[in-house]
Amino acid sequence: MPNDDARPGADDRPTALGDESPARPLPKLPHGCSHAIHAALAALPGPIDRVLLFDELPTWIVTGYEEVKQVLDDDRLIKDWLSLPDGKPPFGGRRYPEDGYAPGVRHLFGLDAPDHTRLRRVTQHAFSARATARWRPLIRAETDRLLDALVARGGGELVGDVFEPLSVRVLCAILGVPDEYRELVREGGATLFGPLSSGDPRYLRVVTDVRSMAMRLLRQCRNAPAGDRRGDDIVTLAATAWRDGTLSASEAVGILFQFIAGNTLNTVSVLANGAVRLMEEPQLAGLLRDNPVLLRPITEELLRLTSATALSTWRFASRPMTIAGTRIDTGDVVLAALDHANHDSAAYPGPDRLLPGRPAPPHQAFGHGRHYCAGAELARAEIQTVLVALTGLLPHMKLAVPAEQLPWSPLSFLQGISAVPVTVAQSGTGRRS
Repeated sequence: MPNDDARPGADDRPTALGDESPARPLPKLPHGCSHAIHAALAALPGPIDRVLLFDELPTWIVTGYEEVKQVLDDDRLIKDWLSLPDGKPPFGGRRYPEDGYAPGVRHLFGLDAPDHTRLRRVTQHAFSARATARWRPLIRAETDRLLDALVARGGGELVGDVFEPLSVRVLCAILGVPDEYRELVREGGATLFGPLSSGDPRYLRVVTDVRSMAMRLLRQCRNAPAGDRRGDDIVTLAATAWRDGTLSASEAVGILFQFIAGNTLNTVSVLANGAVRLMEEPQLAGLLRDNPVLLRPITEELLRLTSATALSTWRFASRPMTIAGTRIDTGDVVLAALDHANHDSAAYPGPDRLLPGRPAPPHQAFGHGRHYCAGAELARAEIQTVLVALTGLLPHMKLAVPAEQLPWSPLSFLQGISAVPVTVAQSGTGRRS
């Protein structure tokens, strides 16, 4: 953990059992440019390396498919820092962008069993594959509406004009959040785990506004007569659980926070990367158009190759332990490199090639184990719907700038293209299915 007496950029502990080498500078993992994280993770010797995040935070990074899977399954690595022996805030009391703890509410990203299990049980059925299927007509209609508008203009910017509005519209419907709050949900998705410091006034404003919105909606639902409650949207489920004592008020608010923060940015990043890949690789669009049965395996390969989640959320060593022969002390920060795991040639021969239906283990784009992404099936539904719609516009839709000039998000844990400007020839308006 960082402290005021530690030498920045150096670590005086052995990096492996029996290694008594002298202190040496720790490598810095790039931040503020998500495009750089893939290469930086690939360059680590592995399978576990100590690096500096945000230029000052000593962190263990675990790479390799099997090693990452083991870390995500290891109950000795905890999410709730209140369970650490000293009970002190993580990161030496500092706050970092994307740390997930700044909102001050209890959510799945920062809890362990049994609390994590209790909170997850409240909403798990709302995001099952079966429950998500009923939202596909809305996803399809909203995708068509947004793309029709883009085609009518002769082009636009896919992230801001299509992917973000689509993801936010669908999320609000599932959450049970009225349309009047749609812009706040979009802003929250871009900010809560975004690049702003938790002390930044812009960050504090969004956190305050999202918390106020969540509490207002939850109280309205909690106090409404049973016959007036809306059903199985997330607000209703959380308010009911708060009312019957299953959740505290902070936990009910936290459930809304976690879905606003975790569901839009991830899906939008995969959609942006996938759209660029479709336009840059016409044979992929043709393969998908001619073989609809390949939609699901192509989606899974795109998730593996273009996953938005480069690094897992924070984990802390609850006791002294050893990972891959390396000593980890109580309170140390440990992160799993999900992007590296998804490109591990030992698990995926020819890891940079898109091979639908390749014989390989499941990717870890959505994590693994008890903290597996709750919104994974919703993300799949949106990605599959958009892929089908985009293939109907190709080859008439093209990038307006070279792919290497596209801007990337200024994040560390998440990686993704932040804007995809395109042009659409009017002759392509009738091609989309």
